[in-house]
Amino acid sequence: MDIRATGEGLATDFSATRWIQTLLDEIDEERAIRLRNECGLKSWVLSWASCPLGLWTARLSGPGRGETIERSGETRVEAIEEARLAMRARITRETSPAIADRLIHPNL
Repeated sequence: MDIRATGEGLATDFSATRWIQTLLDEIDEERAIRLRNECGLKSWVLSWASCPLGLWTARLSGPGRGETIERSGETRVEAIEEARLAMRARITRETSPAIADRLIHPNL
């Protein structure tokens, strides 16, 4: 007999799912903090905030840059990567890919 058919395993399934979601969120937060620390070493400012519908918004600005790039993603790190790619594209348009690569580290 399938436990799910009786509903007896639902509490356990929910607890396991919630535990995994919490773990993944903690890993995402730790990775985002590490990226923010790496940014700070290069005088870049990186921040993030949760937004409606469960998305995250990351904001990235750098030394000598008059603008802040803001992008969203399903996780903090995904939003950070989207902001990094947008900033790299903007710097590439203004200068060159080589300069953009030096300013926007791939690990950022």
